[in-house]
Amino acid sequence: MSCVSEAEPDPRAIIGTFLLVDQVAQSTTQMVSFRPYPADQTNFVQTFMHALYYVVAYPEYAEILREEIELVNGDGPLAYRSLEHLHKLDSFLRETQRLSGLSNFAMARIALQDYEFSNGVKIPKGEMALAIGNPVHHDSDVYEDPLEFKPFRFSERAQAEALGKGSKKYDMITPSPQFLAWGLGRHACPGRWYASMVVKHLMVYIITKYDVKLPDSAKGKRPADWNFMGSCVPNMTTQLLFKRRDDVDWE
Repeated sequence: MSCVSEAEPDPRAIIGTFLLVDQVAQSTTQMVSFRPYPADQTNFVQTFMHALYYVVAYPEYAEILREEIELVNGDGPLAYRSLEHLHKLDSFLRETQRLSGLSNFAMARIALQDYEFSNGVKIPKGEMALAIGNPVHHDSDVYEDPLEFKPFRFSERAQAEALGKGSKKYDMITPSPQFLAWGLGRHACPGRWYASMVVKHLMVYIITKYDVKLPDSAKGKRPADWNFMGSCVPNMTTQLLFKRRDDVDWE
C-alpha cells in the first residue's frame, strides 16, 4: 500500500478500484476452477462488505484491530509481510466468512462416472453433487454459540491449542471440513491467498484512516443479510457514515 500524499483520496475511488480488481481476479479464477453458480464464487467484495458491517455493528473491535495493526506495522505504509502477523484481523475475517458465508453450498462437482457411497447413496454419471456450506458453519456440534459473532474465535482457539507461529490451521485461507468458505481439497479456491491479501489491505486502510458508523436510524444493529437462492449477500441498501480520523497523518 502506498503512502497517501497531499489530498485525502475519495472513498468512492478506493471502492471503485477495488471492485475493478475484483472483477479481474474473478475472471482469472474462473479460468482455472469450476464454479457453475455465481453464489458459489468466492467473491471477496461481498466478504469485505460483510466484514465492514460487522465493524460498524461492533465498533469496540475496531480499536482492538487498530492496536494490532500499529503494533505489527507501526506508522508506516502497510508491508505485505505484515499481513501474516495480523492474527486478530485474520480471525475477524474468517469469523465473518463463517457466520455470513457467501453460499449454503460448496464444492460443486459433476460425477465423471457412476459412484456409490458407503451408505448406499448413488450418484449417476453426469449428475451434480454439492456439499453444504453455511449449515456446517452454523452447526452447534461444530462451533460453540454458532450464531454469535465472535471475531477472535479462531485466534483464541489457536492460542488455546498452543499452535506455533508458523501454523496456519485457523488462518482465513485454510479450508477444512469444518470451514468450507473456500471449498476443500485439491480444488479449493486457487485465488484465496490473493483474495485474503486484498481484503486485509482494504480493511487496514479503512480501519486506520476512517471512523465508520451506521446512521442513528439503524439503532446500532448490523444490517440484515439478504438470503435468497442459497446465497448470503450483504445488504445493498445500507448507508454508512465515513469520517476522516483526526489523528491520521496524510502526508
